[in-house]
Amino acid sequence: MIDRRGRWLIGALIAVAVLFGAILVALVGVSARYLTVGLPTAGRMNEMLSDGELRFTVLGSRCGIDQVGTVELGQKPRGEFCLVRLSVLNIGAAHCLFEATRQHVFDRAGNAIPADGAASVYADAGSVALLRPLLPGRRVSGTLAFDVPKPAALTAIVLRASRVTPGVRVPLGPAAAADG
Repeated sequence: MIDRRGRWLIGALIAVAVLFGAILVALVGVSARYLTVGLPTAGRMNEMLSDGELRFTVLGSRCGIDQVGTVELGQKPRGEFCLVRLSVLNIGAAHCLFEATRQHVFDRAGNAIPADGAASVYADAGSVALLRPLLPGRRVSGTLAFDVPKPAALTAIVLRASRVTPGVRVPLGPAAAADG
């Protein structure tokens, strides 16, 4: 039989276990809320769409590009380059950075293909406008380059202000699957 001191010790251990369990459940709930970013907002070409502190406008896309930059200073793709022209506006109160590597195009199979940062600089004729901090109210335009398998069959681009925002999804359609 357990004496009074033993019962008190067992009761205290159970109370501590329940307390730690409650704390763990609360922490998991908070973490899940911050890890779940939701689905991207659907949009259209030439439509302004906001995600976080940035407002995006996809201006056009073109695939079938076999080199960006110049012969002396450029880059060739493993497959082919698809270029997406866009405009980015900082609608926040502080400066922020547009991160090319957070941007993805999707093919018909649903594969996400990240932007190629170096190729994007070459595709933009050496401009680093998309790489500079974006002041509040400032808009920049640029081109993102994606190295995709041949033949390109892109369905959409998802643009994100940060890794914790859901992003915006813009269909690219047949215009992205053909050189033009």
